[in-house]
Amino acid sequence: MFAVRSPTDGIFYRRPNPQSPAYVEEGAVVSHGTVLALVEVMKCFNPIVYAGEPEFPPRGRVARIAAKDMTEVKHGTLLLVIEPA
Repeated sequence: MFAVRSPTDGIFYRRPNPQSPAYVEEGAVVSHGTVLALVEVMKCFNPIVYAGEPEFPPRGRVARIAAKDMTEVKHGTLLLVIEPA
């Protein structure tokens, strides 16, 4: 299992806008470069992209989404848990 943590303090968003579907759902298979979510800091939306770390496998499955949509997160907050696919 691999933890995806917030790189900064901000607001966690699971979708690009309120009318759009979530970037990923639990059970989704993701690969390097897949956008998982956003963290907003002072009106700047920072994408959380799978595989920013070299130890992550090339493909993974979203095992758990730990953070609630549109909530405040702190640096290091657990956002998602990915398991090897």
